Amino acid sequence: MISISKVILIFAICNFLSAIEAFKLIKTDNFESNKINFQNFNSTSKFILDNGEKKFYEFGNRITGDKMKGEVKEKFTFPSLTNKEITLSFPDDNGKQFRITQIRIYVDQSSTEGAAHIIDGGIDENFIKIEVKAEQTMYFSYLAECYGY
Repeated sequence: MISISKVILIFAICNFLSAIEAFKLIKTDNFESNKINFQNFNSTSKFILDNGEKKFYEFGNRITGDKMKGEVKEKFTFPSLTNKEITLSFPDDNGKQFRITQIRIYVDQSSTEGAAHIIDGGIDENFIKIEVKAEQTMYFSYLAECYGY
């Protein structure tokens, strides 16, 4: 018989391995894996993977039959430490309506301070706006993926 603590440990290891796979999608020459901390971000996000300068924010869950409906990526560099804030919207102004199942945001920045949260719409709705922030950073790049049906 498997104890509850063993089930929780197995679940944590599976989430950890999934997060490691997510980091493989963002490739940079200066990535060093120090430590990985999992924490709840807010009631709408599943988890955050925070490894200093690399961050992974995930809202919602993939479901059978959903597909990638949009992808946005940008890269910024700054001459001095800067607070950067962006707002992501899905679908974009020219996009067709669909039901959103999951948003994944991969962020690379020079600082460890940052956050992402839903500011309008949401998962299981036909639109979403997410604010992503990086504080005191010299660079900021992100890849955002939207899944839906």
